[in-house]
Formats: sequence, structure tokens, C-alpha cells
Amino acid sequence: MRARTAPRFRLLLIWILLELVAAAQVYGPDGSSVLVSWMRSLIQPVESVVSVVLEGVEALQERISSREALVEENLQLSRENQELRLSLLLSQNNARALLQADEALRFLPELGGIPARVLSRSSGLLRLESVSGHQVHEDDPVISAAGILGRVIRVEGKQVWVEELVRPSAAIGIQSEDGKIQGLARGLGGIDLSLLYIPQQADLSIGQLLLSSGSDGVYPPGLPVARVASISESRSPFLHVRAQSLAAPDDLRALRILVFSRNPEAE
Repeated sequence: MRARTAPRFRLLLIWILLELVAAAQVYGPDGSSVLVSWMRSLIQPVESVVSVVLEGVEALQERISSREALVEENLQLSRENQELRLSLLLSQNNARALLQADEALRFLPELGGIPARVLSRSSGLLRLESVSGHQVHEDDPVISAAGILGRVIRVEGKQVWVEELVRPSAAIGIQSEDGKIQGLARGLGGIDLSLLYIPQQADLSIGQLLLSSGSDGVYPPGLPVARVASISESRSPFLHVRAQSLAAPDDLRALRILVFSRNPEAE
């Protein structure tokens, strides 16, 4: 079967070759050979298909480019929207801080104060941001709505670092409301303070309010500091007394940095 097909195939090829040679020698009315016309007829559909494909590719590229531009524009709008929200939130926080911090001076109308909001808190140290243009100084007292919180130990522009009274390295001079009991309070961590130099014969009771005495040279006298939590005797001339700070961690959303005559230029 294959032996018969081969001669026929050869004859077909020879016939096609002869036709092509003949077509190359025959010219049409426009002066071009018939062979060229045949080749054009064969190539034209391919060119049409390629043209359509290329147009489709270009259209697809344009759509992709348009989509990428749209995505980028959407991302930019999203970023601007996020920045606007953050700016609005910051403004709201500042306004809230001003209102809340005003409460901190409700029992101290004679003192001025710089409103501040809490940025972070760790190991008895607070990082605050002043929400006014007044200058803050080191050792400026800081109060919450409940009482004295601590003092400024570092200032960088509008950001200040505050050492809380409850930090082990902190201390404040304290007294009873009638001024008959005087002593020193040192931080113990948490919300606890240790009261030092309280005489054995002192008339002190659980829950008694303690105020700042002003003897430390940092805090003005008469500000709420703590309440007595426990009292026990010792072999020394002084009592073992613990107190709890009035400025609890839950009360640290907004504070005031006090300004008084020690820093007249800050008023």
C-alpha cells in the first residue's frame, strides 16, 4: 500500500511544482505574476488574523494600564482618607484631653496648668504630649483628676517624660490634712507608696488622706497624694506605713503639667 502511495505523492509534488513554475511565468492585468497573487491570497488572511490579535493585545494592555492607574488612584485616595481620619482622630483626642485635663484642676483653681495627653506608660514612666504651646520644664509637677502623679524628668519639644510617684526612685514630702503629721513617701511600684519617718505616736488611721507638704522643693503644698492603706509598729521610732497613690493607672488618659511661681516664664 505504501509502495503505491509513494509514486502518487511524488507525481503530486511534481505537478504542484510545475503549476508554481507556470504561475510564476504568467502575469495578470496589473503586471504581477499569478504566483505572487496566490501568495498574497494566502498571506492576507494570516495578516488579518495577526492584525486582529495585535489590536486585541494593545486593547488589553490599555485596559491593564487603565486598571493599574485606577488601582493606584484608589490607593492614593485610601491613604489620603486614612491620613484625614488620623488627623481628625488626633484633633478629637486633643479636644477630649483638654476637657478631661480641665477636670484635674477642679480642686486647684489657684494653679495654672498645661494640658497633656498620655502617649505611653512603662515601668513607672509616662510619655506625654503637651496640647498647648506653653513651655514645660524639668521637675514640673504632673497631676491627674485624682491627685499628684509625678514630675517631669525630660523634655523634648512637646513630648515630655514623667516619673510617677510610685516608681522606686521617686519620693515626695507628705503631710496629714491638719499638717500635724509630716513624712516622706517613696515609690514601691504598682500603686503603693512607703511612708517614712512617721513617729510611733502619730495619730494615723487607715484611709486617711495625705497631701503634699512642699518640703521636697518640687511639689507645691496641699495637693492630694495618697490614702493610708496599712499601719504596723516596728522596733524603730517610726511606724511601718503603706499608702496607695490616688493617681491610679486607669486615670491617666489626660493630665495637667502644673505651672506655678517656680517657673514664672511658663505662665
